[in-house]
Amino acid sequence: MISKMEKFINLKQLDVVKTGTSTADGSAALTLTDSGALFQQSVLVNAIVWDRTTNASGGGHMYLVTAVTSNTELALLAIGGAPRGGGVPSGVSYFIYMPEYTVASGGVTDGVQASGTFQLIDTAKNFSALGVKIGDTAKDITSDVLTTVLGITTTTNPNDTLTVSADTFLAGDTYIIYREGANDFDSLIRSSDVSFVENTGSNTNNSELKITYQDKSASQTFVTYAFSSSAVADEDMRNGVQTAVVASQQTPWPNVTYEFPGVMNTIVASGNVNNGWLAGQNFFILRVAEATL
Repeated sequence: MISKMEKFINLKQLDVVKTGTSTADGSAALTLTDSGALFQQSVLVNAIVWDRTTNASGGGHMYLVTAVTSNTELALLAIGGAPRGGGVPSGVSYFIYMPEYTVASGGVTDGVQASGTFQLIDTAKNFSALGVKIGDTAKDITSDVLTTVLGITTTTNPNDTLTVSADTFLAGDTYIIYREGANDFDSLIRSSDVSFVENTGSNTNNSELKITYQDKSASQTFVTYAFSSSAVADEDMRNGVQTAVVASQQTPWPNVTYEFPGVMNTIVASGNVNNGWLAGQNFFILRVAEATL
């Protein structure tokens, strides 16, 4: 039961969609290599890669995926404040997030479409159970062709066949199925009794902020985020959270949750054009953690 005095901010936190360990040194080539990854079946351009090991005391290094070069390699662009990385070294654990798309499935086709139909067949999959929906995009990686999912049917095993909008999928083709919209979830943080919000001093690339509470619990919440600016002392996220704390307290009862906006979305007055980074958003929240003093 929520106390009458409590209020919360709802952050959209990106889910971790893939983890692994790098198997080659990409620290001078702006790449991530993982010999067992199958990146083409699970990752799209503009995914966020977080190397939490290199420069760990300063917040790690973060990257955008600029190209899915192969099943085992991603081409990267360093993001966030200085110092920035030059690529993921060998033997490093990495985390991947999807800020623009949600991947439902991926794999390699193993069936031949019926005469007169356009189909994607993978008898190892149950597409309905995986959450594939009509309207999703099904990309044939092998032929570099985009199609739309029109229906889900059965060939050999339940729901192992997709009817698609173009004649492209042959047996042995690599594919990925996805839809627009970040792969994220709601993450509530307490906004009552906040004493201050600040960038974490030890995090040199300004990718983490700290919310400190003044009540008897004497606790803190740490929010780690990826952002587009290269500014060493970027305060936009800190200012955004501080503003949200005030706004949540001003929200009339019985509403106890304040929806945190897409942070610092830049709107041009003439034409109402969104000048943000990815899908109009300049900051993406990767991790929310609580600690007790």
